[in-house]
Amino acid sequence: ELGPVATTMSYPVGNIDAYDDDVIAQAQSAGFQAACSYVNGTNAVSPGDWWSLRRLAVEREMELSWFAAMLALPEVFSYPSQLRSSPA
Repeated sequence: ELGPVATTMSYPVGNIDAYDDDVIAQAQSAGFQAACSYVNGTNAVSPGDWWSLRRLAVEREMELSWFAAMLALPEVFSYPSQLRSSPA
């Protein structure tokens, strides 16, 4: 009745310190097949870790030329990821 089932989720504030093995286990038990972090970057065609997929941050103010450059050369034109808090 609601349409297709969601198979991929995104961690809220999904930096590397925002989720851990327990959170991943909960996502798996809820039936998700993959999850996106907010860590900037790209993934291999067949990523080994489907539970911390990287993504490219797209901002509403981003110009089309910057967006195109980021897709062409993400290692040059993307934003670095930051930790929410200092690691222990």
